[in-house]
Amino acid sequence: MRPQVDELGLASLVVELGGFGAAYPPIVGDHLKLTNTINAAVEEWLHQYLAFRPLGFLYLLDSVGIRRSPEVVTMNETLAGIVSEEIGSEVYARYYDGQEEVKAERNAPELEFDFDAEMRQTRKIVDGYLSQGKIEEAERYMKERRRELVAHGYQIRKLNQAYFAFHGIYGHDPASVSPVYRDLEHLRSESPSLGHFLDKTAAMSSYAELNEALDK
Repeated sequence: MRPQVDELGLASLVVELGGFGAAYPPIVGDHLKLTNTINAAVEEWLHQYLAFRPLGFLYLLDSVGIRRSPEVVTMNETLAGIVSEEIGSEVYARYYDGQEEVKAERNAPELEFDFDAEMRQTRKIVDGYLSQGKIEEAERYMKERRRELVAHGYQIRKLNQAYFAFHGIYGHDPASVSPVYRDLEHLRSESPSLGHFLDKTAAMSSYAELNEALDK
């Protein structure tokens, strides 16, 4: 399948998913650590909840190609991520604290290497190449950067436009340059409760509404 996609002039990517919320009930992988499994389960159920709110419904329309809303997609995924981490940490602390053994990984990444900063800088440079139509330069640069990241302990199998397209919709991901995560974190800090934050954001239908909420 990958060679066939590449022959079309498109970038292909195969990734391992933690969960899949488009199914009912949601599907969660069994290969994750306990904390990640809890967060993934909460996040995928949140997508079910959001599907009946403006933000999530517009996300569904984007998914089926009826109405493209890249910023809404990022808001939806980022909101689900923020809420799931907060709920997940509470669930783990209450029911599972101390049950997960922390093991040191082989070839652990260097602590002094700032992966998030390096990846965001890579994304910005790639976007710069692409905005000038320099596709070959962008692809060559991404291959060079992948080798550097692997050398520092980050086992990225493939770094291409598909990688950034997939990871870029998650505002908290280092491959994203979207301000959505920062803005939602700000809104959460100003909200009286997690439920208030969730319902307020779920009722939004555009990034402009998020900006208006922050201005108020």
